[in-house]
Amino acid sequence: MTQLKVGPLEANWHDAENYVKQNLALIHGHGLDAPQDEVSAPGEHEPAFPEPPTSAAPESEAGTSLYEASPKVMVEGRWREIEEALRTTVRRADLFPPEHIGQMDFDDLLSVAVNSRLINAATLRSIEGLWHMRNLARSRGGDLTEQQAEDFSILVGATLYAMQGPLNDDW
Repeated sequence: MTQLKVGPLEANWHDAENYVKQNLALIHGHGLDAPQDEVSAPGEHEPAFPEPPTSAAPESEAGTSLYEASPKVMVEGRWREIEEALRTTVRRADLFPPEHIGQMDFDDLLSVAVNSRLINAATLRSIEGLWHMRNLARSRGGDLTEQQAEDFSILVGATLYAMQGPLNDDW
């Protein structure tokens, strides 16, 4: 199963994945001022992403490596890294007391990051695409493949890299 249909809403894993890749290509390759029509159509070519910073494999709540866990657990664990990176980004901006930031949910963190220009538009779109992919993964139960989870993990790594570096400074 690669699609989720909810009434008139139809979400597709591959479309969401390509959406994230296109926005990461804007950040990493084409520059943020590249017109939207300069971004290749899905399948036209794959953008080259820089290697994300190396670190130990993230661990699930059970203490096992996410790379050894089920695909669904890997996706959830990597998604938590996006949430924590947003929390860290907002915390570093020193806009709110730390205890307030600790209570913010994902939507609040993303809203603050966007409205305060702590992340650029392409990074926002990448995060939104990952959010859709994560929701598709949640709805798929056991149908999520290891390859899809690994692809999600790679896209998370590229997005985290973009959030940490100077590539995120341009609007």
